[in-house]
Amino acid sequence: MEKEKKRITITIPLDQEAELEELRNEKFKDKSNSELLRTLMREGLEVSDKQELETKNIR
Repeated sequence: MEKEKKRITITIPLDQEAELEELRNEKFKDKSNSELLRTLMREGLEVSDKQELETKNIR
């Protein structure tokens, strides 16, 4: 069974577009833009969660 997905549209600055293209050429040559962005979001959320836990542990 396929997981439910939500489609979103984002606008990115041109400098980020260049960075994404560079990343695509280095690590995501055979992947879709969607896969690239899902990976970046997943990793960003993991970093955010880790930072939040570290902040709570400092207090």
